Formats: sequence, C-alpha cells, structure tokens
Amino acid sequence: MKHLLIVVFSVYVLILAFFSLDEFPNENINTNYFPYLAERPITEDGFYALKVAWNIGNGDGVVYNFNQPTTGIQPLFVFLTSGLAFINKIFNGDKNTFLRLVILFSGLIQILFVFILFKLSLLLAPLASKNKLFFISILVVLYNFKLFLNFFNGLETGLYLVLLGLCIYKTFKLLESKPSLSNNILFGFLLGITALARLDFIIIAVTLILLLMYNKKISFSDLIVISISLTFVLTPWFYYVFSIQNSFIPTSAVIQSGISTSEFSYRIDQFIFSLLSNFVPFYHAGLTKTILFYPIAIVVITIIIKYKRQLLLKYWNNEVLKYWIISISLILVIYLIFASQPYFYFLYISIPSVITLPFFIVLIFEYFEKKSKLINFTLQTIIIIFFFINIFYYFHIPKNVAGLAVRPIYIQNHLHMYKKIGMAQCGISGFFFDNIINLDGKVNLQALKAIKSNNLYQYINDEKIDVLIEWKEWFEILDEEALSKNFVRYFPDLADRKTIVYTKDK
Repeated sequence: MKHLLIVVFSVYVLILAFFSLDEFPNENINTNYFPYLAERPITEDGFYALKVAWNIGNGDGVVYNFNQPTTGIQPLFVFLTSGLAFINKIFNGDKNTFLRLVILFSGLIQILFVFILFKLSLLLAPLASKNKLFFISILVVLYNFKLFLNFFNGLETGLYLVLLGLCIYKTFKLLESKPSLSNNILFGFLLGITALARLDFIIIAVTLILLLMYNKKISFSDLIVISISLTFVLTPWFYYVFSIQNSFIPTSAVIQSGISTSEFSYRIDQFIFSLLSNFVPFYHAGLTKTILFYPIAIVVITIIIKYKRQLLLKYWNNEVLKYWIISISLILVIYLIFASQPYFYFLYISIPSVITLPFFIVLIFEYFEKKSKLINFTLQTIIIIFFFINIFYYFHIPKNVAGLAVRPIYIQNHLHMYKKIGMAQCGISGFFFDNIINLDGKVNLQALKAIKSNNLYQYINDEKIDVLIEWKEWFEILDEEALSKNFVRYFPDLADRKTIVYTKDK
C-alpha cells in the first residue's frame, strides 16, 4: 500500500507537469481544467529565481535580464535548477519545458522529505513498526496540501525543509557518537549547505551550535571546527555578493525586511495562521480565509494538549529537539518583527513543520495502533480524499487568474515592439520576456540604490525605459510632473483592472 501511495502521488505530479497549459492566460478567469504554467503552482517570486537559473544554465552567469548581475536569490536552489536549465538547453527545450522539469524536480524533493521525516520519527519512536511508521510518513508528507504548495512554488522552500530535517537528524547522530574531527567537519558542511538553501538559516545554525556548547554537548574546539567548516561553504557566495555590491546583504533581503507598523493586524493574523498551520497538517483554508482555519486549529491543539500531554513532554525533554525549537523560535521572532511582507509568512514559518510533522507521525501511529483496521483504513482514505479535493479545487476547477499572470499576454499582444519595459513586480513577465527590467530592487541592485536615494525616476530615465507597467498605486512613488512630461497612458488597460501602462511619448 505504501508504494502505491508514492506511485499515485508521482503520477499526479507527472500529470500536473505535462498537462499544464503553455499559453498565457488572457482574461481574469481560467475556464480550463488545468492551470497555466505561467500562474501556478510556481509563484511570482519563484519565477525570479528560475529566470536566474535559466540564465546560468544557458551560460549567461548569475544575472537577471539585460545581463544585470544579481544577488537577490537563494543560491543552492537556483544553481540546482540551473542544471535542469542546462539539460533543457541540450535537448532544445523552451522555457515551458524547463518549468515542467522544475515541477518534476519539486515532486522528487517532496518524496525525499518522506524519508527524512521517517528517519526522524524512528528516532523518536524506535520501537514502532518501521513499515507502519513509513506508511504514515507518506500520508503526512505527500498528502499534505500545505506542504505541496510550499514544495512546488518555484522557490527554495522544499529543498530548505529537506536539508533542515537532515540537519536535525545529523544533530542526533553527532551527539550519539564520540567527538571526532570528521563528524564536526561534516556537520559544519551540512549546516553551510543548508544556509546556501536559505541564507537566514545562518541565525539558526549559530544559535544551535552556541546552545550545544553552552550545554556542554560539544567542546569549544568542536565549535571552532564546525564554524570553520560552515564558513568555508558560505565564503564563495558571500565573496560574490560583496564583489557585486560592496555589501554582504543580498538585494532580496533588503527589499523583504524592515520594521513596519503598517497593516499590523494583518501581520499578526498571517503570523499566527502560518505558525498554527504547522500543527494542523491536513487542513488548509487559504491565506485570505484564515477565520475558517482558527476554530479547527484551536480544537486540534486543545485535543493534543489534553490527550497527548505526555508525548508533548517527551518531545520537549528531548535535548536535541529542545535546542532546535529554541533556535527556530528565534528566527520566527525575527520574521515577525523584521519581515516586511507578511504574505511570505506562509513560506518562512513552514520551518517548524520539520519539528511538528514527526510528532504527528508518531501521534497518528499510536492512534492507529489502538484502532481497528476498518477505522484506520477509513481515516487514511479521508486524508487522501481531502488532499485531492484541495488539489482539484486549487488546480483543476475554473477560477480567477492571479493578476500578475495576465501581464505576459498583454505584453505579447500590445508591447512587443518596445525594447525595454520597466516593472516592479516582474517575476512572471520577466521570466518569459528578456526585455523586462526589475524596478523594485529585488534582483536589481541599481534600482534598489535609486529607490533608497529617492531617485527611481532618474534611474528609469537613465536606463531609457520605454514602458512602465504596474499597479496604479505604485506610480505614486514617481515624480508626477516628470512622468506626465515624458510618458503617456497607454490603452487598453489590462484585464485585472488594477494595472496601468505608460509609454514614452514619441
């Protein structure tokens, strides 16, 4: 049965990869029964990373459009997917073929995550049946819609979770074995690789090794070796970042961080929702319908506290997990205070799932052991059906198209003659069109400098940008008089009714 579940999941990933639509959506409603590759499952921000990966794979270097060097990526995922772009190039595949390969790669990573969490669960319940525990691991990982969204978004999230789980597993093994130089080097190397998957993991890694030393689990000399190994892995990337911009902080980190009191209630809502989502693995109400999620979350957490208190205490009393919980909690607080875009919390705050999901695997195992085969089969079937209900609703039922996804067809039909198009949110459009220049600074250092010095319009003028496309409110940051002097509104408007276009007055 467990192998059948992996096969079913794999077949669906193949179907999603090969039957998603090549063409661009040209209206606000997708009336087809498969998604557009330009809209989902890969997200707007995923397309930034994949465009850089595409350029690397095609021999252009770590650049965005117009050969602009960029630091606004998480390097490990981008370099791995650049390998897919290189393979795609060998077989003369186009960008849509590359996206299909990325979807297949995402499915492979999620299957790998099953084995990581199975190993962690086995450490926590060593007397449990391996076959049953592995079967439950498959259910909890592969038939978990929230995980599916995070693994298939075109970003580093899934890869990061896999490596994070591997780090936790290696911590158990490190403390079980006698101290040795090779183990410390390997552990530091793994921490470094994980940091390349998501750079702010450095905060977690440093906190962890300091806790290990403070609690006398490793010696000071061990800490030095681990730190050197970690630094050795990270040095080439940060050397590259500094060589590009005379700073060690990538452009994407600057754009996506900053203390803000605006939308405070929304920030708190998204933080709590994203945090609690790690404790309710099979239920997803969507980022905009969190009110539907909270009652279920409260019920689930109350039941766990009331009936599984001993298992919770066992978890907390496990020294390795305690150190990791503290380390991860620190980064969560930093996200709450400093992350400037709360809608990313769903991605950022998925990392506690590496701790919570093994707990649920053991919890479900203990529950199934006490119930009849009929009850177990019924519950397993409900989990699988619930997953596919979410899948079909999100991917295969006609619904509204994301506003940013209608821009490519507009550019193709109306603006193909222009040489340079400026856009702040250009992930999707910039992936498919090479004449798009990023104007929010996420992957464009010069635009970021212009924004910080309040000279964005001057930058637009210096770059000889012919067209500006963005939501109406974005144009408020530009000099209105200069804009009206050199640009004119272009019609018709886009299908999303929020985006407007200006072209150079000729």
